[in-house]
Amino acid sequence: MDLDLTLVRAFVTTSETLHFGRAAERLGTSQQALSKRIARLEALLAVRLFEREGGVRQYEARRAVEGPDSRW
Repeated sequence: MDLDLTLVRAFVTTSETLHFGRAAERLGTSQQALSKRIARLEALLAVRLFEREGGVRQYEARRAVEGPDSRW
C-alpha cells in the first residue's frame, strides 16, 4: 500500500498536538483540509484513528502504526 506523505504528516502532527486546529496551523493548511486528509487515511487503513467528540483523542492510531499485535 502506498501512503501519501501528506496523509502521514497530517496523522503525525495531529497525534502530536491532539488538536485539529493547532495541527492544521502547524501544517499551514485549513482545519477542514486536515480533517479530510485524516478521513482519507482512515479510509485507506480501514481504521478509525482519532475520537473527535469532546476533543481529539487517539483511538486506533497507535495500533494502526504499531500493528495489531502491539501491546500497549
